[in-house]
Amino acid sequence: MNMTLGLDVHKRTTAYALVNERGEIQQRGETKTNPKLCLELVSWLPKSAVQIGMESSTYIYPLYDAFNDAGYKVRVAHPAKLSRITKAEVKHDDKDALDLALQLLRNDFPESYILSKEMRDKRQMIRQHMALTNEESRIKCRIHSLLAQHDIRVPCQLGTKKSFEFMQSVQLPTNSKLTLEIFTLQLKKAKELLRIIDTQIHHFVANNKEAQAIMKLDGVGEFTAATFLIELGDWKRFKSVKQLTSYAAMIPKMSGSAHKMYYGRMRTDGNQQIRFAFNRAAEQAIRKDNEFKLYFQKLISKGKRRRTAIGAIANKLLRCCYGVLHAEELNNSGSSMERG
Repeated sequence: MNMTLGLDVHKRTTAYALVNERGEIQQRGETKTNPKLCLELVSWLPKSAVQIGMESSTYIYPLYDAFNDAGYKVRVAHPAKLSRITKAEVKHDDKDALDLALQLLRNDFPESYILSKEMRDKRQMIRQHMALTNEESRIKCRIHSLLAQHDIRVPCQLGTKKSFEFMQSVQLPTNSKLTLEIFTLQLKKAKELLRIIDTQIHHFVANNKEAQAIMKLDGVGEFTAATFLIELGDWKRFKSVKQLTSYAAMIPKMSGSAHKMYYGRMRTDGNQQIRFAFNRAAEQAIRKDNEFKLYFQKLISKGKRRRTAIGAIANKLLRCCYGVLHAEELNNSGSSMERG
C-alpha cells in the first residue's frame, strides 16, 4: 500500500502525519528535528511505497538530505503556493503536517526545486558576496553623510588607497574622528572579504565551460556568470526563456480581463540574487558600443525612466545567456550524433 508522510519542520520539533492511499491516518505526532528519528518513521516501509513531503524552510535541509541519501522520494513544497496551509483560518503544526501529506497524496503539491549539496554550498559565496556588496554601499553612504555634516567632500572614489589616505588626514572633532575611523575599518574589512569571495568565484568560472560561454556577452562578468549558474542549479529545467525570466522576476505583473492585458510594476517574488547580478551587468553592458546600448538609448528616447531601461537590458541579457547555453547544448548534441 502506497503512503505519504507530511512533515512540518521547525528548529527543534517536527510534526508528522503518515496517511495511506485512501487518506486514512496511520501515524500522527511530533518528534525532534533529527534525521535519524525522522527516518525511523518510515523505516518499516518499502522505499518505493512512500513519498515524503515538507514545506521549504531553513531547517529542512538535514532531513531532506537524509531521506534523499537513503533513497526515499522527497518533495519540497513552495511555501508561497501552499494556500491550503498559509490561508487557513486555523493553523497548527499537526494540521499542517496532515495537509502536506494529503496534498502529496492527491498530487496537488506545489513543488519547489532544491539545489544539490554542492550547489547549496557554492550558493553561500554568491549570497555572501551580495550581502557584503550591500554592506559596503551602506558604509560608504555613512562616510559621505558624516563628512557632509562638517562640509567635507571626499575628492576621489571611496574605497581607493587615495580615499583612505584622505580620511586619515582629515581634521574632525574627537568623536566624529573616532566614528570615521570605525567606518574606515569596516570598509577595509568588507573589501578584504569581497576579495576572498571574488577569488573563489574566479576559480569556479575558470573551470566551468558554461560560464566561459556566457561571459563572452558584454556586461556579463565572473560574478554574473557564477550567479546565473549557481542560483539556477540546472538551467535546463526551464523549458523556455519565459519560464526563466519569470523565475528571476524580470517581468512586470500582469492581469487580464475581457481580452485585455494590463501590465504593472516589476514583480518582486522571484530570485533576487539573479535580478541583482543582471541589473549590475546591464549597467556595464551599456557602457560599450553595442546592441544593448542602442536599445537602452531607444528606451530613454521614448521617455522611459533609467531604472526601467536598465531592467529591460537586464532582461535582454538574461535571455541572451539562456540562448547562448541552449545553442551550445544543441551544437554539442549535434556533434555527439555525428560521432555516433
